[in-house]
Amino acid sequence: MSLINISELITDPDFAQPNGINVIRRQNTIQNHRNTIVETQFKVSGIITIADDTSTDFQEGFNRNDSKIHIFTLKKLYVYNHEEDNTPPGQGYLSDIVLFHGNKYEVVSVLDDTDYGFSRATATVMEQG
Repeated sequence: MSLINISELITDPDFAQPNGINVIRRQNTIQNHRNTIVETQFKVSGIITIADDTSTDFQEGFNRNDSKIHIFTLKKLYVYNHEEDNTPPGQGYLSDIVLFHGNKYEVVSVLDDTDYGFSRATATVMEQG
């Protein structure tokens, strides 16, 4: 039995965010014991839904009262300590930040469902606009 590929829904105007999803990617570099963060901003096609407590499994330290969202995209978002295969020592990425309804949400987990044609990230509010 083949799996249903839902990637078409992520770019379908009936489901996707009308103007795309704004993402801030933060590259982290450590040189001479100093931390440098370089931010780049880009847009991806995708769907954002509100996450409820029953659909999220957070680690200790996360506030269950914080606003949480799910982000469905074709491009996998980064979660803390993401490193690419060819990343030199001392470099990596912090969790991506998603801008939604004037708020900043930090990605706390990523479920890579590329077999189904998408990636699902869960993010919790950092700053409320």
